[in-house]
Amino acid sequence: MLLQFAVENYLSVREQAVLSMLKPPGARVDPRHVVRVGDTWEVLRCAALYGANASGKSNLVRALGTFRRLVTHGVRPDETLPAQPFLLDGAHESAPTRFELELLLDGQHHAYGIVFTRERVVQEWLYRVHGAREEMLFERKLDPAGEAAVITLGETVTADPTRRQFLSFVATGTRDNQPFLTECGERKAHELTPVLAWCRETPTIIRPEAQHLALTGFLADASNRSWVEAKLHGWGTGVAGIEIQKRPVDGPIPLVNDEPHGLQRDEAGLWQRSVRFRHGPEGSPTLPWSDESDGTRRLMHLLPALRRATEHGKGPSLLVIDELDRSLHTALTRQFVETFLDGCAADGSQTQLIFTTHDTNLLNGKLLPPASIWFVEKDRHGASQLYALAEFPDAQVDQLLEHLEDGYLQGRFGAIPFIASRDQLAWRPPRGAA
Repeated sequence: MLLQFAVENYLSVREQAVLSMLKPPGARVDPRHVVRVGDTWEVLRCAALYGANASGKSNLVRALGTFRRLVTHGVRPDETLPAQPFLLDGAHESAPTRFELELLLDGQHHAYGIVFTRERVVQEWLYRVHGAREEMLFERKLDPAGEAAVITLGETVTADPTRRQFLSFVATGTRDNQPFLTECGERKAHELTPVLAWCRETPTIIRPEAQHLALTGFLADASNRSWVEAKLHGWGTGVAGIEIQKRPVDGPIPLVNDEPHGLQRDEAGLWQRSVRFRHGPEGSPTLPWSDESDGTRRLMHLLPALRRATEHGKGPSLLVIDELDRSLHTALTRQFVETFLDGCAADGSQTQLIFTTHDTNLLNGKLLPPASIWFVEKDRHGASQLYALAEFPDAQVDQLLEHLEDGYLQGRFGAIPFIASRDQLAWRPPRGAA
């Protein structure tokens, strides 16, 4: 499970920003919002990021995606590393980018970090943490002259001298512009790759314009199709059923908007599969993808990820969605989050959801606890600041718990567009108060 992700000097994030999924001490959180791991850990299942347009919310999602691509794929010998420093002051323009990830893997606390410029990895480390004690698995640092990278293996990585010699060989052969963790994965150095496996298999990151490229294949499964039909019908989209239409391919395939297509070959030839929507009973005419609303099409690309996240027995995962509410009515956004929370809590899974949104109707004090609400705001230098609602005084949060939306829109927590004077945005008593 994700414990926290930290980023520094990347796009609009200048100083270190830390998104923590740990439940704050003493926070009152509904059981469905918390995953308890052993006797030590209470980890939040959900985090929602609010902020004005261009505040940097999407840059935090991009940071996680960049980190994941870097450690899972690495770079070619002639490529530059994906450092994108803060450019609005000279000091940070030439400084390295820093990512750090803390995870629970099979109940063990792991911390991995990497610091890099476009030309080289400056630092890299992997630790196992046992309470107050840290067990170093490897460290990578530049030598005192700042010229060569030195990778040091921890004493507890392996007791097998042959394997240790092999790991030392891998360390020596790691390029300056390649993460050592990536090299370990490519060389099958399994002693050091559990974090890499998590990065490869666990996070699903969905950008606002993302499309589910295998949607027709997903819907070809009857159980998946039935689940999606139930959601679309129950959430009031007007869709009563979904059909997969097959047409022989005898020329170029026309593409309409973001319409998903799949190809299937059998003994009769090559077939194109497309999605059709039925709004009436069985046998009613069906409508093409292009005739459905933007909201329905957006849901169709999101629902496979929700299905996987809430499907029993799939194990821990992390679902990250940028602009969850894009093209969705607030009732649909709420239903999406409710379905995620209820489905994961019922199965006792360790799945987590992180999303950015502008939908203030979710701030009702019930769907999302204060511990799960985060804000992103730019300071006067144009740098993004990340902070949690849980950082505000308890008395202030408790006073507004039933009126969080009002408090947020009136500027009590920042992270909103200032399109009016501060007098106009002044705090008013909650509705119904004397």
